[in-house]
Amino acid sequence: MVARQMIQKAADAYFLRNKEVIDKTECSAGMRVFSEFYDECRDTLKIKNMLEIGCCTGYNLMFMNKRYGITASGIEPSPKAVEYGKEKIFEQQLNVEIKQGFADRLPYADAVFDLVYLGFCMYQVDRDTLFYTLAETDRVVKRGGICVITDFDTPVRYVRENIHNKDIFTYKADYSVYLAPYGYTLIYKKMYSHNTHGFEPDVQERLSTQIFYKEKIKDIYVKD
Repeated sequence: MVARQMIQKAADAYFLRNKEVIDKTECSAGMRVFSEFYDECRDTLKIKNMLEIGCCTGYNLMFMNKRYGITASGIEPSPKAVEYGKEKIFEQQLNVEIKQGFADRLPYADAVFDLVYLGFCMYQVDRDTLFYTLAETDRVVKRGGICVITDFDTPVRYVRENIHNKDIFTYKADYSVYLAPYGYTLIYKKMYSHNTHGFEPDVQERLSTQIFYKEKIKDIYVKD
């Protein structure tokens, strides 16, 4: 199992490596995909609050709060990113709160969020804690709520060395297989890559944003 100190170190390095780009970015590509989807579904999907797991500085949360008035929370392993993000949030007086922490141990009550967004973080989740992360995600999202995953999306599971940190691995998979058996319905999917807005033939470069609806119990069990 990857130590938490190692996760923090890798997250700090990611933030410092990408800080200038993040400062110039309104929101991530995955959050843009969700925003466009949500614009078409606001009559039927009511999102009052959200959580982003792996929120970095909280820039996606700031975007969602300003655009839709959504009360936004975030959890992020990088202390440096959280400190920097809190300053930005305070300056703009936004209804956004971010905390330093880890995906496999979320400091939130059960079934409190209408939307949980995992924004390009699952590929770095150690496989020993993968199901803890998924279980925690499921625990905090309401039934009738939304779970969104932006990440690598490959038809078979791959593991590769991380090009930025030799002490952790990059895991690639289709995460719909983990959620579908447990009452989630895939309601939208957009495939792209870091280099193109359309389909990517190179299997190793494929990304997607997948949007899942967490079915209500009465809707997934049919009385005999």
